[in-house]
Amino acid sequence: MTGKGSEIGSEQQVNFLRQIEFFHDFDDHELRQLLAVTTWLKLPKNTQVIEEGACERVFYILVKGTVAVFKTNPETNERIALTTIPTGDCFGEMSLVGEIRRTAGVLTTTECFLLKVEPEIIKTSNVFLQLKFFQRFCEILVTRLVEANKRAMGHEPGPPPAAPTMAPRAPAPRPPVQVPPSPPPSAPLPTKTGASASGVKVSALPPMPVANGRLVAIRMQRRIEGVTSLPVNPEVAARIAPFLTGNDQNTRQFAELISMDPVLSFRVLQTANSPFFRRTTPVLTVPHAMIILGVDSLREVLQGAMAASDTIAAFGNFPRRLGMAFWKYSVVVGRIADLLKEVLRINVAPDVYLAGLLHRIGTLVLDQLQPAFYPQLLRPGNDFGRHLTDSEIEFVGAEHGQTGSWFGRQWGLPYPYQEVMGYYRIPQKARDHVLLVALVHLAAQFAASRGIRFGDVEESDQPVADSFAWQLVKEQHRAFQEANIPDFVAEFSGELTKAWKDIADGLE
Repeated sequence: MTGKGSEIGSEQQVNFLRQIEFFHDFDDHELRQLLAVTTWLKLPKNTQVIEEGACERVFYILVKGTVAVFKTNPETNERIALTTIPTGDCFGEMSLVGEIRRTAGVLTTTECFLLKVEPEIIKTSNVFLQLKFFQRFCEILVTRLVEANKRAMGHEPGPPPAAPTMAPRAPAPRPPVQVPPSPPPSAPLPTKTGASASGVKVSALPPMPVANGRLVAIRMQRRIEGVTSLPVNPEVAARIAPFLTGNDQNTRQFAELISMDPVLSFRVLQTANSPFFRRTTPVLTVPHAMIILGVDSLREVLQGAMAASDTIAAFGNFPRRLGMAFWKYSVVVGRIADLLKEVLRINVAPDVYLAGLLHRIGTLVLDQLQPAFYPQLLRPGNDFGRHLTDSEIEFVGAEHGQTGSWFGRQWGLPYPYQEVMGYYRIPQKARDHVLLVALVHLAAQFAASRGIRFGDVEESDQPVADSFAWQLVKEQHRAFQEANIPDFVAEFSGELTKAWKDIADGLE
């Protein structure tokens, strides 16, 4: 292997590692300890990391970039691609078990940052660091064993469906609606010192919360257990009131209104899947949940959620500035994800729109745990918007994705939606519902490209066409394997412009 080198400081290396799922429960001190007993590598594209047939006890963690795994045909000397490994994954792990010859080679396909781990050196480090490292390593081995068993049992995808075409879902033909490519962000973001992005007086903002850093998972989950109510969009609550008194019998419109609010949809779905109804299969859509509950129970659930919401000070008493931005963002991501599913002609059982609507519900949970945090997005001069998840961890104890997943599990939300909440930011980590997670991830990026986001400036920093989620779609959806990603993104962006009036309907 060639190309060894390091051109970034230790703090930047720690920042890189913080973003990797492998190190999700390592604190900064442990990360620095790990860096002291491992080798940091920066390798250019087309560098061979592992040589096929070599015997070495080295394990690699891919901190940034992608690598390709290949085998060589001994007769033709031709390299046969096996798979691609994305950022955050690891390879060469069997070398930690024993001196086993490499069964495949590994080549960088982009510029890569790698952490080279030698087991003998790790064994000489702090015992607590060893325990945490090898525990994570065992989790990876178990996960891969489960995946191998699935393949051995013949769980392979069926024949490829017809190739997707650019034929978006639309309720009725309408002339193209010209939408500015980059309108102002819907969520207030930090601006130059001296002026708040939203016009809110700085003196009206709550004091900056105290930074306590990441909490251990069990402690954070216990805090989440204390959250029993979340805020409902007051505009949706007002529009849904006639249905709760029996003055409006339009069931379809009733379902559509429920589906415009993450908390109401969450509560209806959660109740329909509760042990009381003894369902053998999960209820995955709001209309199905409404049928299961019946009119009386449905009204009771909604009235309870809305009454509890009335006692909550959403977003530090800035619901118009922050809450409406959040609720608009959630609906738009759901609608874009649903449109993307239709254009790609992907068939998945969970409700793609609902997955997009619910994917950021962890934000509402964190807001209840630390009401002073999100209002800081309105404070001029801070950098919360650019590093939102890091700030969530620092000031609340966990980031919104993992928090939402824990909250969904606590309340019995169907697992597909839990997985979307936990991994929509890092879709390469999804295991069971990869397509669903990838669609929501891409929808969030398309929304961000049009200025619809909630504090996440970094969501729009990367061109949508460069997202690794497209590779996941290719792997999971055979009809898309030969697609040219930049061309598809350009075409879909055009169709999104045409459908924008429907997507943003009732949200302006």
